[in-house]
Amino acid sequence: MKNRTAEEIMRERDEIMAKWTNKSVEFIDSFFCEPGKNSTDSLGKSISLMSDADLVVFAPGWENARGCKVEHQVAGY
Repeated sequence: MKNRTAEEIMRERDEIMAKWTNKSVEFIDSFFCEPGKNSTDSLGKSISLMSDADLVVFAPGWENARGCKVEHQVAGY
């Protein structure tokens, strides 16, 4: 999410979700854009939500963002 607007992130997320709409999946909203909150707080919330997921999907370029690298490690990929 580094150097990207919330709108850009949501657009890409929607495109990824559209690829899964014909599958029997439930999406967990893990994008947090809360004014006054730091990125570590959002990362902690995202990781917590991952504990309920059977699958975690990473968008292209995830390897360039510190938080995504952490999530990737936690997911066990």
